Amino acid sequence: MTAVNRNLGLALRKGRRMAADEHSEKDKTKAGTLRAGSTGVMLPTGEIACVCPRAAHVRFLGFEAKSPSDADLIMFQLGVASEDLIVDDILKGGLAPGEFIKREEEIPIRWETSTGIPVTGRPDVVICTQHPTTGEAVPQLVIEAKSVASFWVLKNLLEEEKPKLSNVLQAAHYAWQLNVPAKLVYKQYAIHTTPDWCEPHFPREGEPGSEHIEYTNKKKNGRGSETIRVVKSIRQFEKVFDVKLDEEGYVLWKIETSPHWTNSTVRLADVKRFYEFVGNMAQTGKVGPISTVMNADGTFAKYTMCQYCPPELHCEDAVKNKWNYHTWINHVKTSLKL
Repeated sequence: MTAVNRNLGLALRKGRRMAADEHSEKDKTKAGTLRAGSTGVMLPTGEIACVCPRAAHVRFLGFEAKSPSDADLIMFQLGVASEDLIVDDILKGGLAPGEFIKREEEIPIRWETSTGIPVTGRPDVVICTQHPTTGEAVPQLVIEAKSVASFWVLKNLLEEEKPKLSNVLQAAHYAWQLNVPAKLVYKQYAIHTTPDWCEPHFPREGEPGSEHIEYTNKKKNGRGSETIRVVKSIRQFEKVFDVKLDEEGYVLWKIETSPHWTNSTVRLADVKRFYEFVGNMAQTGKVGPISTVMNADGTFAKYTMCQYCPPELHCEDAVKNKWNYHTWINHVKTSLKL
């Protein structure tokens, strides 16, 4: 094969798919394990938020409800690359004497539900020190890294300076298990030009968040000499949030530079209740409600998590027709050709 006729695009796609297949095969070995990366909430009322319980249960069984598209794989690659960049920056400018970094498999977390089902996870980055007598790594701070891949996450970060609750809960999950505070880092790598309909969703010039936005002049009402300042594009930026659990088990978050904490209204007990439910679906015969979307301040969004579930999960059918667990899982297995 010469350089001229090499199909590089095909090779790149093939490489991504091979890496995804390797990850999928490795994931199958974790059947019977719940994941900290799918941290959801089950409120005392029975409402479930942030993660679809059926999607989490199918993963728990070792099934793949939907094969990731090439676009998904590119997004995942950006997330991994972003972690590498963050670590590189910390190594150059953010470690105190005696501190070092452990990542993912180097510092896993594990706990069990009341029925003995393991819950495992791999924090993105953990800053550690060395125990003076045992020499073991002692966690000091956990860092969860997220690259911005959604317009609405972008809008919430800039207009309301509010993180995504599912990201906050994942960071809080690791903070709880490692018994350290957490930081949640968002990085926006692209420049986004904004059509007119987007313009009202972003801060006005001079407001908090506007430092990441480029503005331009526009004729008021589309005519005349009078102009107004409008959003032209969203520039690259980085936002850091602090995450912690308070004495009563509530998950709190704040902008890193702010002294004011926001209570998500979610408690650690709600997270544990979610994992208990998902792990015991076969035993209880229940498949759970449609999963709602909670915002980071405890309010509810106007859409549901299950709008994004693949049809093979039969979420709406299961809830509408009041299927029990065995009816539902048989439909899932048929759709997935298992």
